[in-house]
Amino acid sequence: MSSNKKLDDCAHKRLIIQLQRYRNSQKKKDIEQTSSSSDNDNDGLNNNDHKNNNFSSTKNQTMTKKNDLSLCDQVTTEDIKNLVLASYRSLSRQVSSLSDQLDDVSSRLSILESSVNINNKEIGKVNEEIVETKNKNEDNDKDKDENDDNLIILESGDEESEIDTSVRLKFPLKTERDFYIFNSKISGAGYRRKLIQRLSSLVNKKIRMPLNVGKIFRYYLSKDLALCYNTKILTPKKKVFIDTLFYSCIAEVLKNKYGKSKPLLDSQIHDSISVVLKNVYKWDRRTLRR
Repeated sequence: MSSNKKLDDCAHKRLIIQLQRYRNSQKKKDIEQTSSSSDNDNDGLNNNDHKNNNFSSTKNQTMTKKNDLSLCDQVTTEDIKNLVLASYRSLSRQVSSLSDQLDDVSSRLSILESSVNINNKEIGKVNEEIVETKNKNEDNDKDKDENDDNLIILESGDEESEIDTSVRLKFPLKTERDFYIFNSKISGAGYRRKLIQRLSSLVNKKIRMPLNVGKIFRYYLSKDLALCYNTKILTPKKKVFIDTLFYSCIAEVLKNKYGKSKPLLDSQIHDSISVVLKNVYKWDRRTLRR
């Protein structure tokens, strides 16, 4: 508090000194103007009068300075108040100007924020379009995988003929040619995925595995076609079923269904297929459809 009081006293003294200097300079100018005018009007006066006048003027100046000092001391407080008020008004104007500037900056920031939000929405739309385009491309790739190798070569003795794998197959398959096309389609990732989904819907893990295998065989293979295959043994009249892509799909589904608690062995799958193929001759002409 004492330091603040000292600062206030110093500021007060400086103001008094400035006011005194200003008023003295103003009085001096007024006196010089008055003295010059008086000299022009009284050129005929004698030297004594001139000396008396000079003495009187000097005396008057001395008295004026004393009066100025006393007057300055009397009005210093009021002048300080006026100075403080003027400073306050000036600061108020500056604060008002700063407030206007802040409002302007705030409005600009709001505009920028709106622009950023709009840009973010546009970026979100672009990202959605990119994802959608990517998904479409993936679907196209899947369709392309399904249609890969549409024209394949089927060996029939010494003759070769082209087979269009894009043809729609009818189940159960009746000929080895159809089964060959079927396995060629399975080589496409998209077709294989759909086939596995279909096989999964046919398998009921609550019943024994050979029954599920029999259900799959009856749906996809005719009796005459199934009689052309053995499980693992190749003979002049029969081919090996486990070498086909169709078998790999059946094995994958069975392992997913029956191998959750305990891994399912390939030998167990082979045994189930063997049971089905050994009893193909008992199939009637009807096929299971779902």
